[in-house]
Amino acid sequence: MHNAITDVPSIKVGQVAHTSGMTGVTVILVEQGAICAADVRGSNPGTLHTDAMDPLMANRSVQAVCFAGGSLWGLAAAFGVMRYLEERGLGVETRAARIPVVPAAVVYDLTVGDPKARPSPEEGYRAARTACPGPVRQGNVGAGTGATTGKGTRGIPLKAGVGTASVALPGGVVVGALAVVNSVGDVVHPSTGELYATHGGFDSVPPLPELGTGLGGSPSLEGENTTLGVVATNARLDKTQLRKVAQVAHNALARAIRPIHTTRDGDTIFALAVQEGAAKAPGIWWGEAVDIVATAAEDALLRAVVAALLHAESVPGFPSYKDWRASRQTGGAIPNDTG
Repeated sequence: MHNAITDVPSIKVGQVAHTSGMTGVTVILVEQGAICAADVRGSNPGTLHTDAMDPLMANRSVQAVCFAGGSLWGLAAAFGVMRYLEERGLGVETRAARIPVVPAAVVYDLTVGDPKARPSPEEGYRAARTACPGPVRQGNVGAGTGATTGKGTRGIPLKAGVGTASVALPGGVVVGALAVVNSVGDVVHPSTGELYATHGGFDSVPPLPELGTGLGGSPSLEGENTTLGVVATNARLDKTQLRKVAQVAHNALARAIRPIHTTRDGDTIFALAVQEGAAKAPGIWWGEAVDIVATAAEDALLRAVVAALLHAESVPGFPSYKDWRASRQTGGAIPNDTG
């Protein structure tokens, strides 16, 4: 086990980073197909094909999920993933062709690096081509290359990125998660400096009337923040059950980030059930199976959010959590502490 979403059988991850432009692409590849559902909680999402993931829609199988930086321009990366899959004859068979299904979502990272450096179809293709099982790079990689947190509060702006984790359940069932953390809200208590995900403390934080201002007191414009997640399992679940798993998994974000699901965020979670080598879902009846998998998905996604912070490296204007903590503990100046 690699404590990664790739612990789920047949899941691969590929990532491409544009380090000078501070953006990139992360592809979760399931070449043999997975049932997929999605749940959007933020009010400013940048997404592709999420409507087709609704249980009432006919689509049942996807071959990949694509996350990218570059705001709405980054959705173009998904078409490169489609080209990679098409070249290999993968996708949903129709009378004329096999059509790869690749839902996608993006984060806004234009203010961190070069706003003209946007993920392209070529970078999506390269991320899919290099996708592999095993350990997953975390922190300033892929779609998390320019990801940051705490931008719309008077809390602690920090560098974030990509994180992943997994949970093993009885009967050979595995649940994995991958997160791209780019929230308007804080991941740390502004007074104690502790991660909300590990120490809580929501009740001791006053209301945030200053949420309307961003760094330096400038306006925090809508649509500039998003936390994305994928939770995956080899448990045999249908599309309706997966929708519930995605809904419950959003609780991980509420446990780790304050505030979350705001009008300035586009928080979106996809839930996948791989079809190749699927295992019997745990539990005695279908509702218990969903609850067990969903709770594991929530815990895995929470740990993925923490991993995104712990693996991130400092960039100009946004210190990493570990550098910020070290400075705080030694009594030095806290970089970018606007609180």
